[in-house]
Amino acid sequence: MVKNYFILILFCLFMSSNAQGIKRLAVYVVAHPDDWQLFMSNDAYTDIQDENTKVVFILTTSGDASRYTKLKPDMNYTQGRERGVLNAIRFCGDIKTTLDSSCHTKHQIINSKSILHYPYKNLKTYLLRLPDGCFSTGLNGESLEYLYKQNISSISAIDSSATYNNWEEVVGIIRNIVKNESSNTEEIILHTPDIDESYNPNDHPDHRYTGLAALQACDSFPNVKRIVYVGYDVGRRPINLEAEDIAIKAGIFAISDFGLTENNQGTTFDKAHLSFLTRCYKRELPIGLNEQHVVAFPNPATDVLNIDFVLSQEEQISVLLTDITGKNIWKSINHPGIKGINEVKIPLTSIPKGIYIISVQRSTGIETIKVEKV
Repeated sequence: MVKNYFILILFCLFMSSNAQGIKRLAVYVVAHPDDWQLFMSNDAYTDIQDENTKVVFILTTSGDASRYTKLKPDMNYTQGRERGVLNAIRFCGDIKTTLDSSCHTKHQIINSKSILHYPYKNLKTYLLRLPDGCFSTGLNGESLEYLYKQNISSISAIDSSATYNNWEEVVGIIRNIVKNESSNTEEIILHTPDIDESYNPNDHPDHRYTGLAALQACDSFPNVKRIVYVGYDVGRRPINLEAEDIAIKAGIFAISDFGLTENNQGTTFDKAHLSFLTRCYKRELPIGLNEQHVVAFPNPATDVLNIDFVLSQEEQISVLLTDITGKNIWKSINHPGIKGINEVKIPLTSIPKGIYIISVQRSTGIETIKVEKV
């Protein structure tokens, strides 16, 4: 009996010390099953090897764009991509420790939604399985972009496991996951796509709107460190990674792509994807609500331009659209701003093509950003 109590005490001490060791939560919120491997994997690999860090991956879409089906989802292809994600998770998680064969995917209820969940050691992966936007409208005309712009009233997971009736429900799922996983941690680091087209041009809409959802979801947490990444445009930029980083990134992507071939699907180990492996471009957004700069998207824009900014308190602000000569084209004076993330939509349908200047006037000063109407 004494021996059993002694073993129990040791176990409790071990669990307590282990829980105390997890000081940081690194959250990677991406759109497609291969996004973190292609654009963020060196940071993810480093975080996974840190015993003081819990790493959470949230994947918003199924990444089924290469099938372009409009009738029904190709679940075999989707599951191949998901198998690749889990390959990469286990590969990174088993560098210092042995394989844990007891871990399996399972559904978890979050905000009344059924979310596919894969817990593995100090890693958690959540797959929302929303339809890939296919650069515009995805399966059954549903995409994150269309949901945000209210072109559709709802969006459903491709396996019908959950339906989101508005944009806020998608943001709420991400927020709740971060809230649950950040318990007892001292620091949160968010990794997500850069939504500012002046830094990250020509990116996939799924990337951009996933990044927006992630930033909005984490807005309520104090002093979150936010690292945002360039997507497809990295393939056109100078190589900036060292040989060791390239090797790590290539290994992670290769074992992820193997998930497709394991499911008898075509490989993505091609020239376009390989060009991403030698490059990583990112930046850290300032900490503090009142320090976040104005974001305009899409930029270039056609019919509507969205202006996002953050206020630390309620106040009236003014938004002006002028041409390059300073002539006023559109304005919203004394607009009621709320604490947190604000958005102003500027209609462009009657405005000629060209370069324009957006000015946002608030208590902290005036910020301007250049935009283009095409």
